[in-house]
Amino acid sequence: MSIQVRDATDRDMRFVRRLAVESSLHGVPYGRSITNAAIKARVRDSIEKIVPNDETTILVAYDDETGKPMGYIILELYCIEESTGERQSLIYDLAVHPRHWGTPAVRELVREAARRTARAGLQYMIGEVSAHNDRTYLQALRLGFELERFQIVMACSEEGPEPMPGRPESEKQYAQSRRKKRSKKRVPGTYEEARDQRTDSA
Repeated sequence: MSIQVRDATDRDMRFVRRLAVESSLHGVPYGRSITNAAIKARVRDSIEKIVPNDETTILVAYDDETGKPMGYIILELYCIEESTGERQSLIYDLAVHPRHWGTPAVRELVREAARRTARAGLQYMIGEVSAHNDRTYLQALRLGFELERFQIVMACSEEGPEPMPGRPESEKQYAQSRRKKRSKKRVPGTYEEARDQRTDSA
């Protein structure tokens, strides 16, 4: 199979919107209490408004033999790094259809997104991964990403800090889909560990 990447066509956008809703549950942090139904409804609404333009690039990986789409990446080209004021690109969303998991589709999408980032005159491309999604995090390190910062979160009440409400096991989509294939590698706790782990797997 030969995997190529193209700018999303109108027909591709139907695939993108459908897969965006189907895959939306994989990126939800475990500490949040929102329901899967609410997440899908929000994504269904927001993805309808996203179209390719000067600020948003939508790329589709496809099987060169059949032309059928395998996955997509949505790249925002006008993201600002808060601490430096630098413009950079942001991976708004990335998904590959489950039947193509394990193929180089993600690698090809990220590689082309990096090229598009550079062509737009930008030096950096960023993305976000939920803390519990260790498989995606480790894959990102293998693709060349580096850990730059942590996002911390706290549930709050009028009494002060509260424990995160959490999600029931049945709502943890990532855990359900990867239960048999979950990576046994430990998620790095520091920048140095992440760099060492990336070097070891290279």
